[in-house]
Amino acid sequence: MHKLNFYRKTISNSLKLQVALLLFLSVVACSKNDDVSLNEYIVTEKYCDRVVVGGVVGITDMCFEKDEIVTAEALIIDSISVRIAKKNNILGAQELINIPLSHLKIIE
Repeated sequence: MHKLNFYRKTISNSLKLQVALLLFLSVVACSKNDDVSLNEYIVTEKYCDRVVVGGVVGITDMCFEKDEIVTAEALIIDSISVRIAKKNNILGAQELINIPLSHLKIIE
């Protein structure tokens, strides 16, 4: 019986350590700041797309003019996401818009 309690405590301590390590690694991975979110691009030709601004009724076109500078939030295969509204907006507005890389040039 004494050996059984010893093994239970050992397994319990090992499990606690593994859970703590997993939690720590999750926090570190989520807080990593990718450099792509800091990249600035210049629009090389006018680009327009439809966006939602307050529900289904509020659909409008949004345009980026030539030589306008935009900051990438994320890189998606052949485009970047640009923030067009504040995070957690209460109006139901679309927060991001994707601009194809063919309309952009990275600012170095």
